Amino acid sequence: MIDILNRYTGAVLYHDEAAQTMTDAVLSAVKSRADLSRAYLNGAYLRGADLRGAYLSDAILPDGMHIIQVLGSSHGIVALATSEGVELRIGCHHKPLAEWQKHYKAIGRANGYTPAQIREYGAHITYIAWWAKHLPKEK
Repeated sequence: MIDILNRYTGAVLYHDEAAQTMTDAVLSAVKSRADLSRAYLNGAYLRGADLRGAYLSDAILPDGMHIIQVLGSSHGIVALATSEGVELRIGCHHKPLAEWQKHYKAIGRANGYTPAQIREYGAHITYIAWWAKHLPKEK
């Protein structure tokens, strides 16, 4: 039995009596077209999951936070932009954008990325920097 909870209120968004893992529950929720906006999906391993038609938006983020996710060939990238700056999460590494811009090649080599993957992730980081620069200014 797995409950998918609202990340802010803790309310149950979806309940799956048969699910053994969070991944199973998310896939079941997507198939039933459940609204998982604002869902807390920690522990869901969704690599390769078919989420076409899933409603996973998070249109209202707290404290002027903006988020973007890019799916790379090795690890997903999540960028969180707040009034304090932009943090990128690539795999298990969480670092400020400026640090990724300076050190992505070394980090990639240390984690076994191929030269092509390092170039790919460099391009993703460049795009995320552009995205962050063009976010609406908070009033």
